[in-house]
Amino acid sequence: MYNLSTRKRALAMVSQGRSLNSVSHETGISRAAIRSWQQALADEYPWEFVRGLIHSDGCRITNWTTRMVRGERKRYEYPRYFFTNLSADIIRLFTTPLDQVGVEWRQPSPRNVSVAKKASVALMDLHVGPKY
Repeated sequence: MYNLSTRKRALAMVSQGRSLNSVSHETGISRAAIRSWQQALADEYPWEFVRGLIHSDGCRITNWTTRMVRGERKRYEYPRYFFTNLSADIIRLFTTPLDQVGVEWRQPSPRNVSVAKKASVALMDLHVGPKY
């Protein structure tokens, strides 16, 4: 129903963090149509989709914490991925393929997703790679 340039424009707006509602109002395209397009891409190419979102709105950091070991405070470092977006729709589009590929994640706040478990970080390292 919509030509390719219209679809690309709408999807680009969503990928910039705009809500489906605001893109729908600006373009006249229904939210359901737009949702079915981000979702179709994520379902078909989950790792590519996750990589694109991490490279645009995410990061890989070295997190640290301290623990008491035999009465002495020790510092531990570990890698972690974060993804941040104001749109609940984008957060859902990010977490759905994570579930699909077996990455464990948690959402410490409505706009942040964290991947910190060792096996999940290793999967992300394998498929996402460094952010340039």
